[in-house]
Amino acid sequence: MTVEEKIAQLGYNIRPCATMDVAKDYANGVGGCAVSSIADTIKMRKALQKLTRLGIPPSIHGETTHSGGAANTTVFPMPCLQGATFNTTLVEEIAASNALQLRAAGGDMGLSPILQVCTDPRFGRLEENFAEDPYLVGAYGVAAVRGLQGRDGCGGADTYLGSPRSRVAAQGKHYAMYGAAGKDGYTPFGGGIAARTLFDVYLRPWREFARAGGRGVMAAHNMVDWVPMHANRPLLHDALRVRFGLGEGGYIGSDNTNVEGLADYFHGFAANTSDAAAMALAAGIDQDMPGGAFLSGLLPLVASGRVPMAHVDRACGNVLRRKFAARLFDEPPDATLARETDSARARALARQAAEEGSVLLINRNAALPLSASSAPTSPTRPLKRVALVGPFAAGSAYTIQAMVGGYAWVPPPRAVVTVGDALRRRGVEVDVAVGSGAGVGGPAASEADFEAAVALARAPSTDAVIAVLGTTSCGCCVRCGNGEAGDRMSLELEGRQLELLAALVNASHATARQSGRAAAPVIVVLIHGRPVSFEGGGPTAAGLERRRSERRSSGDGDDAVGGDSDVLLLGVDALLAAWRPGEEGGSAIVNLLFGDANPSGKLAQAWQRSAGFIHSPTSPWFQPHSSMTPGRYFGNGDGVPLLPLFPFGHGLSYTKFDFRGLRVDGARGLPPAAAGAQLEQLGLNVSLVVQNNGSRAGATPVIVTYSKVTRGVVRFDRETCAFAKVFLERGGSKRVVARVRISDLARWDPYHGPTAMAQDDGAPRTIASGAWVVDGGTYTFFAAGCVANSVLRDIHHAGDPSCPFFESAVVGKSVVIGREGEVYGVYM
Repeated sequence: MTVEEKIAQLGYNIRPCATMDVAKDYANGVGGCAVSSIADTIKMRKALQKLTRLGIPPSIHGETTHSGGAANTTVFPMPCLQGATFNTTLVEEIAASNALQLRAAGGDMGLSPILQVCTDPRFGRLEENFAEDPYLVGAYGVAAVRGLQGRDGCGGADTYLGSPRSRVAAQGKHYAMYGAAGKDGYTPFGGGIAARTLFDVYLRPWREFARAGGRGVMAAHNMVDWVPMHANRPLLHDALRVRFGLGEGGYIGSDNTNVEGLADYFHGFAANTSDAAAMALAAGIDQDMPGGAFLSGLLPLVASGRVPMAHVDRACGNVLRRKFAARLFDEPPDATLARETDSARARALARQAAEEGSVLLINRNAALPLSASSAPTSPTRPLKRVALVGPFAAGSAYTIQAMVGGYAWVPPPRAVVTVGDALRRRGVEVDVAVGSGAGVGGPAASEADFEAAVALARAPSTDAVIAVLGTTSCGCCVRCGNGEAGDRMSLELEGRQLELLAALVNASHATARQSGRAAAPVIVVLIHGRPVSFEGGGPTAAGLERRRSERRSSGDGDDAVGGDSDVLLLGVDALLAAWRPGEEGGSAIVNLLFGDANPSGKLAQAWQRSAGFIHSPTSPWFQPHSSMTPGRYFGNGDGVPLLPLFPFGHGLSYTKFDFRGLRVDGARGLPPAAAGAQLEQLGLNVSLVVQNNGSRAGATPVIVTYSKVTRGVVRFDRETCAFAKVFLERGGSKRVVARVRISDLARWDPYHGPTAMAQDDGAPRTIASGAWVVDGGTYTFFAAGCVANSVLRDIHHAGDPSCPFFESAVVGKSVVIGREGEVYGVYM
């Protein structure tokens, strides 16, 4: 290959192949382009074969966070919902379907999984992320890699994809520490956080991705330690390639325009675009999207000797290696795969996922499930007529966008099932007030629409009020509730939605007082991409009365009613978090509301009472292990409880699960010490008996956490180390076993060990010291249907029987690994 032909492979056009003129712009070839259709892929391949000397086929990418990335592919629930399923098998099946449908459209590289650990819910792209817990993100990331590439296609950069007609190469994104702040691309203090936090929280999923055989990584457009990621060699090369195992042959691509952004975005980090290209290539970037910096700047830099030819060869080799792995040189695209696009099987999988990942947060007085038969939903009233209100209740354009979320093609309204669609299909008599004057997404708030919605709640004929609220969604860089650059300073719902909710609750209860009948239950369904808060709507009469009742029963009296951020929620009978549920979302939601499906989702992010609680001790990853157990008002001068609105792991069911018989097996069989790869093979079995003592079949996760006190460093109070999900018939029981790898008990020690050596283009180079260390000593393990934590207790309205919030009920099992005060095992 000539230098020009090699450099041509280093450009990656973000535009679809159909828009590209090979003869005019790509005489030396092209690295790749975006998916449009299989016909366009075939046309582009033929053009390159005819018009370029080597005829190297292009790589075709698609966004596979929750779809096949092309028109007409199934839009599954977004990762924010998938993370709440606690079901890695389901995540793997979704990824496999996305890969198959991307192949059917002519693609070969999926831009996923998303491996960001988003610890700030103001971040606009939180909807693309699985969880705020690094262990969960890593586990889901591994499942997605196996689905995208196939389990036989995860052998590393030098191996073929096992089933190239149905699998694609995975490109995890966005590396690294993206989503740690509430501003897109921004990291607090330039990302100059402690190395322990960087590795233990934000980089841990990337280690799992690389070791699972992920083929490639996309760099993020933020800084870490004051160095933009596209020029951050210590993290791109030393950490990702060497420590984590992506390898010198692993592919690292840029995010869109981020190479030239080294000169533009970061205030002169690079002097100009050519300088930026040299920096990015030296740091480890192999391919530039959309290609301008590499294609225009590298050739003269190579000719002048500033950029070594070895850097170009490495990058070109990694691009070609990925193309060979996908068998682009061997097999033409398979046009017969078109039958797999949005198949009945895929839609059924999408509906199952939406059912499993929706989280029932509140269910007072068994308001759910509803009944459409003559059986009463309360002692006085059968369900005959439903008032359906809210901006996301039916098929407006912004409702469809909110259902499917960002970074997927937006199907036509007929292809997306809304809540209104599903209710009508069920035969329920529905009065609809769409928009409801909430001022969200579409027209400005209308007082007449607002009053029309409240009138439905006030109507004596209304048996239940279903308010479909949430956050808007968009693609990139448009002002909205969620999306790229869709960041918020507040967690509250947009527009007048909280005001509307308060008015609905008050109207329902006012009618009940006048008629002498039970109030129509107010059921809130959220279509959203981030945790939300409920401060701005003001208290309701029903909420205040419930709060007074709680105060009296607890002995606190009637005072201190005002000021709590959740008084509005106390007037709500049921709250279902449905996230971005995808094209089958409406069907799944209505199945859950009427009991055809039993909720089993658990929160993978803590929900804060307000933005002021972000990065406070209410978040699982900002709780140090300490004997200073906070009381309810400890450390908060404004008197607000130092507790989340809903804790990590919370989620209700229509049945009741009991947990007993916690056991930890395998510690006695461990060697006295271990190192390196051996730690990956060693493990413990944490198990407990789960029994369904409720009235219906259901599923629940078993979440395993551990606690460790280590001399010389303060560790987190609890860390997740395993989980499993079990389905049980009514009355059924099972001992559920979760495998804990010893390597997952490691912490990052930046000072451990001698400086390591890494091969850098054939020359030895040192990388910083530091290692993953498993401390010897006593480990205490906990397991339940949620995450029990000594800080997260006294959640007065949660009502989750599977979670022992009160400290007296938190009982763990302790085992000894190695010797206290010594290092049990180390790996790089």
